[in-house]
Amino acid sequence: MATQTKLGIVILEEQPFMRSAFAREIEDHASLELRDASGLLDSANIASAAQTATGGVLLVGCRSLTAALAAELEPLSMVGGPSGIALLCTDFEGEAVAHAQRLCSTSRKGFGLFLKDSIYSGQDLEQFVLSVGTGNVVIDPRVIGSLMESPVRPSSAEFSSLTDREIDVLELMARGLTNMGIADELGVQRATADRHIHNIYSKLGNDCPSNISLRTHAVSMYNAALQPA
Repeated sequence: MATQTKLGIVILEEQPFMRSAFAREIEDHASLELRDASGLLDSANIASAAQTATGGVLLVGCRSLTAALAAELEPLSMVGGPSGIALLCTDFEGEAVAHAQRLCSTSRKGFGLFLKDSIYSGQDLEQFVLSVGTGNVVIDPRVIGSLMESPVRPSSAEFSSLTDREIDVLELMARGLTNMGIADELGVQRATADRHIHNIYSKLGNDCPSNISLRTHAVSMYNAALQPA
């Protein structure tokens, strides 16, 4: 009888209880082999884990996909190391959208992105990593809309200092939403929306004419930048 080939899994998960849960589920499935599990998401540990995961899947668990983490994972998604990268995030919004878009577009291997609460069982986890391990791109349906519909970033130099979340907020301002409406749309507190808007005014308001409001000035700049040349 032929021996079943197991898919090797290396876990990098910053939350200890999630790391233990993933490890138990992997060890309970005959199709998977746990090679290592760690909680450090720094450069050295990611590089080491990628080598250990050669031919297998690097399973990365995080609260949100940051620019720093995306920068570490991007080269791994193109050459060498694991045959696939499976990302599990607690939340997915704002700048994480742009980072995920970049990883999806550059990946030359299996790539997966799911929210952690979309993995309901050990079988879900098994199917997720097996699919990534065979070279598929697997995206949580709950985040596909964000990847497809994120606001267009104006290319003008004036907007280079704005974060992706501030671009999100500016796009909602251009749609006519109030500060409270923006907070509701993004699922954040009013104070958080107010802070983003204050930052936008600080970055775009230097040349604001005295006879118009900062909001009108910022929205006018945004709309003008999106017009075809």
